[in-house]
Amino acid sequence: MIGSSLSSKRVVDETGLKGNWNLDLRYSIQMGFMPAGTEDRISIYDAVEKQLGLKLEEKPVATPVIVVDSVNRKPTDNPPGVAEALPPNTGPAEFEVAVIRPTDPDARAMRIQPQPGGRLLVEGLPLRMVVNTAFNTYNNDAIVGLPQFVDTDRFNITAKAPSAGPSAPQLDMEAMAPMLRALLVDRCRMTYHTEDRPVSAYSLEAAKPKMKKADPASRIFCKRDSAPIGAAQGVQQLTCQNVTMAQFAERLQNTARELNWPVADATGLEGGWDFSVTFSTGSPMTMMPPRPAGEPGQPASDVPSASVPAGGNTIFEAVEKQLGLKLEKQKRLQPVMVIDRFEKPSDN
Repeated sequence: MIGSSLSSKRVVDETGLKGNWNLDLRYSIQMGFMPAGTEDRISIYDAVEKQLGLKLEEKPVATPVIVVDSVNRKPTDNPPGVAEALPPNTGPAEFEVAVIRPTDPDARAMRIQPQPGGRLLVEGLPLRMVVNTAFNTYNNDAIVGLPQFVDTDRFNITAKAPSAGPSAPQLDMEAMAPMLRALLVDRCRMTYHTEDRPVSAYSLEAAKPKMKKADPASRIFCKRDSAPIGAAQGVQQLTCQNVTMAQFAERLQNTARELNWPVADATGLEGGWDFSVTFSTGSPMTMMPPRPAGEPGQPASDVPSASVPAGGNTIFEAVEKQLGLKLEKQKRLQPVMVIDRFEKPSDN
């Protein structure tokens, strides 16, 4: 749990304290499915210092890493006939068995978790989040027409996919999605269709760019991590090397609640760029999908570092002040899932 709060950072004992110690530590962890402002947050850094009298300090630490000496940027072509020879990668279309029950009003657990053996466990979640998972989206605006109770009534679901044998890998949420849709169609009488509707989306435009032109031969990466110790709560840093503006625009989606639709690249800037942007999400507890924290052992580079704002800039302010770009709102047609019918789950 502590590791999830510190991302991929390694913690080394430099206290000099010997022997074993008894302690209690209370702190807040990041949980991607909980709305902002649901609790008073205590960061792991504050908890360690104020409750234990210790301190977490960020510094370089020697760590074993895998060093890639050579790699081709473009993979070689597949041999003729390989794609045709591979069997289709189709998973099960529906659960073998599923039980849906209202959550005990006193229960506080909230999770959706694939488990070994093709099982899925849902505890204490509003049906809205189950529907979002079934359609592989975190964007509430991408699914319209749901009744009000999906945001308030909580349910537990225990489901099992058809067995693929004891050696079968654990199914991920993407593989579970079509089975969840089938379950909602069966138990909630859900019907739906897709329409293109006008939505409020954003485009990335060039104002007075402050970024560094990249070495075309340098490694391409974009890694997101928590800001250095001492920054305001919810401040994060995105560091990119040799990325195009189209790639950056793609990464901007879900960095703020307003950026729930794909961001269009309208900068007109060609080639790759090096930059770092530091911004505040408002609170670490957001509805955003988890993002990779980056690659451990990432080689050092001269990517420009953005200063950490005292109070934390929003992503809109950070993009303009630190990168010389601008996020502009516009109306744009996007595919939207329209729910035509949705009822409370039928009895088991």
